[in-house]
Amino acid sequence: MPLSYTNRRQETYYIRAARTAKGGTRYYVIKDFTRYPATEILDALPPGFEWYEYPYDGKTTLRKIVPTRVPPAMLETVRELTTRYSPREVLGFDVEPDAVTVYEYPYGPAEMEMLLPEILKFAYLMPVLRFVLLPGGGGYQVQRICQYPGLEGWITLETSPDLEALVTKFAPHIGQDSLVDFWMEGKQDF
Repeated sequence: MPLSYTNRRQETYYIRAARTAKGGTRYYVIKDFTRYPATEILDALPPGFEWYEYPYDGKTTLRKIVPTRVPPAMLETVRELTTRYSPREVLGFDVEPDAVTVYEYPYGPAEMEMLLPEILKFAYLMPVLRFVLLPGGGGYQVQRICQYPGLEGWITLETSPDLEALVTKFAPHIGQDSLVDFWMEGKQDF
């Protein structure tokens, strides 16, 4: 049975392993495995590789495993509390080397008059919050994306040893104008 992965767009992918001219192996993510010899279609992930679904558009690839310091409990806490407290219904989560990033889509099933799985087939999710695990595991930072000219990127809003408190405080502001009222930690509003 060929190894497969189905992304949020309900597209199913397979892995093809082809020999290179120098005798190595190159991996390809494909949609139709019947076009290739059965010996080239993998039934298990190659060692050191993982499926990766880009959180913003759902495109799927095979990548080398990216090491992360984020424990599964941190991801679960961010996912569960953000889903509970956020006014947005269409959310995505991505684990980075030292953070969990929350993505959102501005329209939910009621506004779109569609079911959530149908929305996920085409939705382009935007990053909104990031919960960073500080070095040494001594605490967490919550950051929001900033589009202000000269400050583009992630800005730190608050640091705390209590992840649940950070998520509970900031998740209700996802997709709301009130999120931009939180300015950089330790700085006066501009």
